[in-house]
Amino acid sequence: MNWIEKYAKLLVEYSLYLKENEKVFVRSTTLSEILLKAFYKEALQAGAIVEFEISFEDQENILFTHGNEHQLKYLSPSYQESIQNFDAYLVIRAPFDSSEIFQLDETKKKLRSSAISPYDKLYFERLGSGSLKRSLCQYPTPYAAKLAGMDLESYSSFIRMHPTNCIIDIT
Repeated sequence: MNWIEKYAKLLVEYSLYLKENEKVFVRSTTLSEILLKAFYKEALQAGAIVEFEISFEDQENILFTHGNEHQLKYLSPSYQESIQNFDAYLVIRAPFDSSEIFQLDETKKKLRSSAISPYDKLYFERLGSGSLKRSLCQYPTPYAAKLAGMDLESYSSFIRMHPTNCIIDIT
């Protein structure tokens, strides 16, 4: 079993402790595809139902640059359903290196925020009540390594081996 498979198993069995028929919503980027596939396999083997929301590079920039009011207020039905009724929520951080720094139009930012706000409130209420399990993890990308002041190999090793990441020794 390689470290990605072990990472996925850790997320399913320990971080989210998924069980038969539980529904889990997974948010990440296309950069974490290998971990997403491994997680999907492990979650299915645990009997869970999995929904994904996968972002691509510059997606948010494109939305805020070209989106109209209706588009900025739109939230996917699967996201809404996940916040309201799913058992678990997983975020796999796998950031792109956005060389373009863009300025958000404050009006558009407020529109988007107002659409998300009721779901953020419910999300935190459900976390507080224990009715939603949540985990946040990191997937090594060149940009994340750069932000950490490391090369990708060192950063990947840090993700795999650092004790606070719950993966003590998986080699």
